[in-house]
Amino acid sequence: MGDSLAFRLSAKESLKKTVCDYKTHIAEIAALHRDTTRCLKEIQDLIKASRRTEPLFSLPALQVPDFNFGNRLPCVLFIGTHNCGKTTLLNVFLGKHILPTHETPCTARLVRMVYSSGNENYVTLVDSQGHKQETRTFKDKVPRKYIVLKDDERQDGEKLKTIVEVGVKDIKLLECGIELIDSPGRNENEALDLVVEEFLSKGVVPLIVYVVDGNNQLQQTDRTTIRELQNKFPNVSLMFVCSKVDVEKKAKAYDKDEDNDDDEADDPFDEELFNQAQKKKYDVFHKLKNLDFLPSDDEIESSSLFHGVSARMVKLSRKRKLRNAATMSFENLELCIFEKLESSFRKESKKALSILLSTQEMILTSVVDKERTFANAVSSVSNAYNRAIGIELSLFSLILDLIVKGKTITNAIGSELEKLAEIFIKEGEKYQFKANGKRNAESLVEEFCSEIKGSILDRTFNVLKRSVKRDLKRSLVLSVLKVEELAKSVESALLSRFIRRAYASEYHQERKQMNAKRLVENCAVLDGILESFSIAIDVALRRELSRHLEKFDLKNDGANAPKPKDSSWRRKVVQGMLSKINCKELAKTVVKTCGEALKLKHQEFVQDVREFKLLNQALSSHGVESMVTRLRTDYVPQVAELAVKGHALQYVIERGGPPELGEEEMCTAHGRVHSCSSPLWCADRDCCMVKVVTKSAVGSKVWNQTMLDCMHTIDIVEKLGTCCPKFLQLNGWFLPEPDKLYIVMEKAVEDLLAALKRGMSWEKRLRVAIDVAEGVSAIHKANYIYQDLKPQNVMLTVDGTSKVNLCKPEKPFETTKLGIPFHISPTMFLNYQGGSHAKKMYDIYAFGSLLWVLCEGSGEARPQVYSHCYDIDAMKDAVCHQGIRPERPPKTPDAWWDLMTLCWKEDASTKMQNVLDQLLQIHYKNTCTMNG
Repeated sequence: MGDSLAFRLSAKESLKKTVCDYKTHIAEIAALHRDTTRCLKEIQDLIKASRRTEPLFSLPALQVPDFNFGNRLPCVLFIGTHNCGKTTLLNVFLGKHILPTHETPCTARLVRMVYSSGNENYVTLVDSQGHKQETRTFKDKVPRKYIVLKDDERQDGEKLKTIVEVGVKDIKLLECGIELIDSPGRNENEALDLVVEEFLSKGVVPLIVYVVDGNNQLQQTDRTTIRELQNKFPNVSLMFVCSKVDVEKKAKAYDKDEDNDDDEADDPFDEELFNQAQKKKYDVFHKLKNLDFLPSDDEIESSSLFHGVSARMVKLSRKRKLRNAATMSFENLELCIFEKLESSFRKESKKALSILLSTQEMILTSVVDKERTFANAVSSVSNAYNRAIGIELSLFSLILDLIVKGKTITNAIGSELEKLAEIFIKEGEKYQFKANGKRNAESLVEEFCSEIKGSILDRTFNVLKRSVKRDLKRSLVLSVLKVEELAKSVESALLSRFIRRAYASEYHQERKQMNAKRLVENCAVLDGILESFSIAIDVALRRELSRHLEKFDLKNDGANAPKPKDSSWRRKVVQGMLSKINCKELAKTVVKTCGEALKLKHQEFVQDVREFKLLNQALSSHGVESMVTRLRTDYVPQVAELAVKGHALQYVIERGGPPELGEEEMCTAHGRVHSCSSPLWCADRDCCMVKVVTKSAVGSKVWNQTMLDCMHTIDIVEKLGTCCPKFLQLNGWFLPEPDKLYIVMEKAVEDLLAALKRGMSWEKRLRVAIDVAEGVSAIHKANYIYQDLKPQNVMLTVDGTSKVNLCKPEKPFETTKLGIPFHISPTMFLNYQGGSHAKKMYDIYAFGSLLWVLCEGSGEARPQVYSHCYDIDAMKDAVCHQGIRPERPPKTPDAWWDLMTLCWKEDASTKMQNVLDQLLQIHYKNTCTMNG
């Protein structure tokens, strides 16, 4: 029992952490929403002020959509026919006997169980208008009168519509914020059904646990209840629980108060009783499976959708501190419920976050440009806009074409209907009427037609919705690669992300190494596309099947003379009903539904891109230059920090928690570096490190630039379509405090200067130069400028590869380990504006200086020609006004020196790719010489 208790506590503690994290995430997203809305309003006001001639001017891109952050926590709703044991199950789930139980109709009102933050348990009656009528406290059990009504009261509709809110303290599950709902028997009274249905239609209800009485097995009332649920909520998935999986030697007329008869209960280890009890579970499971309420390939021992439990035996075993099959079955039920809740939490959080990230990134992309003048940037955005619209349209058309032209949907529906037809015909022929005394033919005909029509509807719906989605998935495999391919071809990283988000295929850092085959196998994109119209398919299929079956008219489509007890007559009736189901019309409905869902996604994408274009046009209009400068200075740092916070939340949600710091490994000029002990943030324990940056230590300027560098890294990887192997891989980041940043990155052994001090061959130096040139060339290919290429920003990994550290504080004028920086070009000295109007020649000049350090070789020296430069102003004068360039280091090969001087010429026609090509030529000649 110790292990069982430990498991339950561990599972619930895990859920508590998950729910608490979820509540924290929602609170943080809400705060992020408020801060983003406030910041964008200020930007909107600033733009309006600069466009006085257009007082009614408005930018949709600067208006954050509202998001309902209230009541985002889900609930678990226990439902079933009356006396099925759901209240007893709920008590055991809570670990306390709080709600009254009895084998006569018990729960007459819907009970909403919440956490009591006070020192006492309480019960409150809430009327249909939401007004609290009566509240009282209780010690251990809810007074029976609040839940169980007298017979005359059960006919009072208003009394039945009253919801009983029960607040309980010291229940960890409720303390998490989860609500548990105990519903009345849905078939007992129409007013009760209305309350349940109203509750289901409100808020977030991610999990419905349908309880089947193991003693009575799956009755027609159960099938009717499930049918009603699926008719009203076809998109809701059910978890089935077979209750009362136990057998007693001493039969009881009813289960009295459980606390009073535990000591008389039978031995849970009695093998004969255990086997009899298990038969209940297996019988219910196979009935559900045969009726297609469970997937055909579901197995009872591994199913997450079906569980057989004995709440009574679990309670007894816990009391006796035993761990047995009963407790383990219940633990598995708890675990499956917890996992489904956790999945729901993550999905809700990510949905809320995605809205904010798109808006924040739109501002950053529109205002920050690392290379071109702003006017040129806007022109390129317009071109990118038109190209993105065309690319996304081709993607939309591709997916739709695959759906429309693919015969797999029609074939799948036809094949399933043929198999089901045989089952339904046999079911009709062998149908057993209810034993309700002597009945006339009309009553029997009505019963048969109603039941068989309901059976056809239920089973056909459950089979087809699974089959259609399975075959859609097969048809759309090509779209997986196409989404990736087309998203990569969009020049703008933001527009590329718009495409990915529109088709639920947002790029994740952990997918950086996935090849196409692995991507297809994981079906990340495919599942996202299917999810976008999954609910719509369920609703449309259920509605269309119902419409087809409603066309059946017994007088016109059945046998002329009703003979309900004649199997051949029943066979003809079934055939008549099945003839109304039109395979092609169902397939057409599915295709139309998918098309409408895709069209909505397409329209949302087009709207986002139009808003992006409108924003860029506003920022490029005449006379707004000073306003744009102020945006860059005052608001870009704010928006960048908000976006970094948003992505940090996304990383934490996806990876199930923040990164954990290991031992401190080193200190740098801008923070401490720790090992990372979180496997979900690092593929291998020793492959990552966490750099801890605090705003107070680095200052506001470096902090702001770090925020931008984080976002730029995402853009660079997005534009390249993969992470360049010559970048120090950034795995994500996290803000444990508002002014503290954990940057999780690939682990490096040392920087270039440290490696040079240990000694480095010319062959290795050339390899370093090629690696860095490839990294910088990739940055330029993404239309970004590094602006601070120096030896201490080149890191060597354990395999000897040299990598450019993308996420570093950009401080090009700061004194380096070699003294006053000499990697800054004359153009950069004269034009540097902290990121805007940057030129690729900045990096090419700096690369020439890096080559000088490699050729000098000691890792400690700087050019002698700059020995008189004791501050940055003196260096600027020497470089810009005197035209002084570093001297040639001793033993420097001619080819290296020629390449250095080429980099220092600041010729706009020289590209980083040209420099890389020359280095590769040097490498080729050296290889030929060595082999010659």
